This record gives sequence, structure tokens and C-alpha cells, in this order.
Amino acid sequence: MDLSELKRHLMMGREIEFSLDAHAYFMSYLANIDPNKYYIWDEDKQSNIFEGTLDELLSFCFEDDISFIKDIDKFDFEYIL
Repeated sequence: MDLSELKRHLMMGREIEFSLDAHAYFMSYLANIDPNKYYIWDEDKQSNIFEGTLDELLSFCFEDDISFIKDIDKFDFEYIL
């Protein structure tokens, strides 16, 4: 998936399960709170590690300064719901 596809799926309100170095995450928009904001759920921590706008989500840095905007090819997208 490229960055424009990811952005399009999120703007459509899709839920996405993905991983980075076999670490599982989930992301979507905050439907009940603010549909213009998004979140990333960390499966290991069982909590949100990010909440913010779409542009902020795409720029959010995971460990080792990895982000969707710079390193989309390092992510594995398992499911788009």
C-alpha cells in the first residue's frame, strides 16, 4: 500500500490492522468522539499510543523514528475493514 491509498482508506472511515516488525497495531477514526481525529491502538500495550488529525497520524513516529509518511514500505497491512 502506498501513502495515498492509506490516506484514502482512513478518510473513508476504514479500520486498518497493521504491523511494524511483527508488532501489531490497529488504527481508525474516533467515531464517537471526533470523526476528524484518528487513533493508533497498540496491541501489546492494550492502549492508544496516538490520537490526532490525519496529517499528524501520517507523521507520527514509531520506534526508531519510523513514520508512515517517510517509511510506508516498512509497514505490513494485514486487514482493511
